[in-house]
This record gives sequence, C-alpha cells and structure tokens, in this order.
Amino acid sequence: MLTQKSKQRARIICLGMVLAFSLTGCDKKVSDRDLRFVSSAEVANQIRTPQPGVILVDARGPSEFQAGTIPGAINLPLPTVDSGEGTSALNGFDRIIVFGDTPSDARAIALTKRLMGLQKRAAMFEEGYLTWRSKGLPTTSE
Repeated sequence: MLTQKSKQRARIICLGMVLAFSLTGCDKKVSDRDLRFVSSAEVANQIRTPQPGVILVDARGPSEFQAGTIPGAINLPLPTVDSGEGTSALNGFDRIIVFGDTPSDARAIALTKRLMGLQKRAAMFEEGYLTWRSKGLPTTSE
C-alpha cells in the first residue's frame, strides 16, 4: 500500500519527467507555431500505398511501441535522438511523420521540434495513436 508521502513523491517524479521531455525537445529556432500536421487520411494512405522517402515515427516508449503501433512505424524516442543514435534510422527519408498517444503528447511534440531543428522535414500526425486505434484503423504489435 502506498503512503501519502509515496504518492506525492511519485507525482513529483512524473511531473519532472514530463517537464524534462518537453524541455529537451525544444529547439530555440523551432516554436509550436512552426509545427506542421498530417491527417489520418494521409497516414492511412501511406500504409496502403507506401510513398518512397516517407517514414512513420512512433515517439512513445519501447514498451508502448511493442504493445501496439501504426503499421510500418519505427520506434524513435527522443532520448535516442538526443544521444545521436537514432537519427541514422532517418537517413534517406525526405518526410518524417511523428506521432504519440494523443495530439498533445509532449514526447511527439518535442521529437518533431527536435527533428525540425536538425533540418529534417518532420510533421505530426494530428490525432495520435489512441484515436487511430479507437477508429479501428490498422495496428500492429511486436
């Protein structure tokens, strides 16, 4: 059973993580007004008829990605990009479509902004994975 003090500590840790995710994704050259969005119709079309040079990127954590994602997506959490490991997976792609659980997912916003700051042509999926799944659109899990 969690004590009141333990619950408060857990809340503080969670808030700290959310703040860290949102701050590390900010690039001084890229603001929220610079974000571009992609519709569910465009994402569905990419799955049906994959366009060369376009990649779907799931910004959620590895366990969430393994539990279910949009078909064809790769998992690329922000810390992977920050460490320099993840950007090689994007080589050869002209357009990057990033998504999280929801349109306001701080991880997806931060990752999109970071990629834009790295001069990548990135846009956010306007609805997010949870809405995609709730509409009965295709998903896959590992």
